[in-house]
Amino acid sequence: MPESCASPRYEEFAPPGGLAGFVACFWSFSIPRAAPGFEHAVVPDGTVSLVFIPQQPGARRLIVSGPRTEALKMKVNPGDLFCGARLLPGASRPLLGIAPAPLRDRVAPLEEMAPELARKMSRELEPVKTSGRCFAIMERHLTGLARGAEAIDQVVTSAAARLLEADGNARIADTAEDIGLSERQLRRRFYRAVGLTPKEFARAVRIRCACIRIAAPERAGLAAIAHGAGYADQAHLSREFARVFGSTAGGVSALLRGFEHGEIREQAMSVLFKTGSPRT
Repeated sequence: MPESCASPRYEEFAPPGGLAGFVACFWSFSIPRAAPGFEHAVVPDGTVSLVFIPQQPGARRLIVSGPRTEALKMKVNPGDLFCGARLLPGASRPLLGIAPAPLRDRVAPLEEMAPELARKMSRELEPVKTSGRCFAIMERHLTGLARGAEAIDQVVTSAAARLLEADGNARIADTAEDIGLSERQLRRRFYRAVGLTPKEFARAVRIRCACIRIAAPERAGLAAIAHGAGYADQAHLSREFARVFGSTAGGVSALLRGFEHGEIREQAMSVLFKTGSPRT
């Protein structure tokens, strides 16, 4: 992305207490009108997001972004705004009634996945142009759904929390043993709830951790970032970035460091999860 005195800004916000069992954070990504357009790569995080894009027409304004194994490439333009609610791993089915596996590496209009919710939210979001107003509407609707929703499967929350706390570097076999399941049992249960296997989720977590370190104000070198994120060396990080972003580590670094970043809730999901005895 070309450097500009007006930089795109990405920021995350804590969910209200009533949503803490389902939502990891609200987030916004805004492109100043003075900034140039560019191709953006959305960092995979292993979760489902409900996203409002006010500049898009019709059904494309309110979408569901599924769990990803590769970065989502998209063209962004001056003045664009993206607002979202990132769900906790395993929350999309109990909260929204949406199975995550069919959304792997996909983006779909909410009206295709949850027509009634889309109808209600779209009507209220129609005139909205700001992230604050968007978050207020999302919060109200999601809180209403949360009141009647079943909790996320505790086996899934326990496994996800362990992987998050280890920045994606925990062994899957050890994770399964810790919660009293075989690897095969954990894989099946985790995949149904999250839409990714535990290994795929761990890789997404590790990639995100590396990207957070790249975006940090300290501006560490890529070798130090690779080591801190659990990669064997910088070459290992570079191979992962090529797989996920289709770009070099230097290219991803230039993109991320061209943004302003507000709070990024690096361990938000693991903090929100309660990792007591799982329900097997």
